[in-house]
Amino acid sequence: MNMLDYQVGLSQGVSERNAAVRRSNNTIAAWKDYSADLERQLTEAQKKSAMHKAYLDARDAQQRALRTALQERDPSHPLLKELKKIADTAMAESFAKNGYHYDPAAEVLRKI
Repeated sequence: MNMLDYQVGLSQGVSERNAAVRRSNNTIAAWKDYSADLERQLTEAQKKSAMHKAYLDARDAQQRALRTALQERDPSHPLLKELKKIADTAMAESFAKNGYHYDPAAEVLRKI
């Protein structure tokens, strides 16, 4: 082995190392981008969930106020006895639209 062979081998080794470093850096950058996208999606989902919960909390407050007002006005109103059935039916219909069967009596939800 002469000096030229040594320099050629050394040069090839350096080139291969540089290529491996570039591939590694590209992989790291791709994973960073993927991670940032997942974090963005999570933030959006958390915001949407918080908004949905606030909406439901507001609806609950409205329903309690309306129920109280109806009870004060007419304590024997038939609607007061039907509220649970109305809610159960609405939930079952909503779940069915999304591919689920809901049994309100057992409070069981299963994929159709």
